Amino acid sequence: MEFVLMDSTRYIIAKHVSDVFRKEPRNIGIIVWSELGIEWRFWGLDSFGAFDGRKIPEFVNSKNAYQHWITFWVKELSKPQIEFIGSGKIVPVQSPEFIQAIQSGNSANFFLEEGGSILEPIPKEGLRALADELFETIVTAEVIDEPDTSTLIKEECEKIIKKTRLSDSRNFRRSQMLYPTIHSPRGDVVERIEFSYGYGNGAPVWLGHRVALKRYKSQLGAQAILGCWRFDRAIREGFITADRGAAFVCPTEEQLGDADITKALAVLGTVTNVFDVRDEQSVKREFEKVAAIPVAETH
Repeated sequence: MEFVLMDSTRYIIAKHVSDVFRKEPRNIGIIVWSELGIEWRFWGLDSFGAFDGRKIPEFVNSKNAYQHWITFWVKELSKPQIEFIGSGKIVPVQSPEFIQAIQSGNSANFFLEEGGSILEPIPKEGLRALADELFETIVTAEVIDEPDTSTLIKEECEKIIKKTRLSDSRNFRRSQMLYPTIHSPRGDVVERIEFSYGYGNGAPVWLGHRVALKRYKSQLGAQAILGCWRFDRAIREGFITADRGAAFVCPTEEQLGDADITKALAVLGTVTNVFDVRDEQSVKREFEKVAAIPVAETH
């Protein structure tokens, strides 16, 4: 296994300033450099490294300019050596000066800023995971301006519920809390899991949850994983059976056809039934089926 020397793995943060007068830079990418190789991650590049304009953040005021700069950086980073712009000096990719060379192309709106060094040996095969971690920590952790479908999903579900027998069922709840206990040698811990909907007399016999999808990969992954965790825990703890769950989603027009969205929905579909609220008839059939589930009476 090949390792880089201590303090020789460095990272650069790609930034964009939409308004040069206000000077409010936003993080748009990460470049990890070491003597063993380079990894990069930018908003707008999909899982395969292809450009996807639907994933450009809303704060970018010119998508054409944005794509130009990302394409330029990726092209330069793929070269074995690059030139200091304006000086004619050529440096190989293995040289620490490579970082300064690529920064020589900075503009007022798009620029690369020194981020820091990683103070531990990193093997070449670890650069990819490091780039993913830095991208999620430094870039995608920022608040991103994108449509939130939470309200839309709730409104659509409520509109459909009113057309079914669930609307006046005393066994239907618009919030269902579960409190499973985790047993461990260090002591028991009681979890708190909230679902958007529950059906049952006391203990639930069906659970539903609204899942707002995000079009950026890290947030999307977090939403999909959290949705899977909810239903997986409910099923494993015996609250419901595998066929008695429903996740309600509402992909936006920009999300339709997105490979990451499709994958997230497929993963969610491995643990529960998934319904697109725009398909009113399928959601209505699910709610009517729920209303017909026999519920034991308590005395």
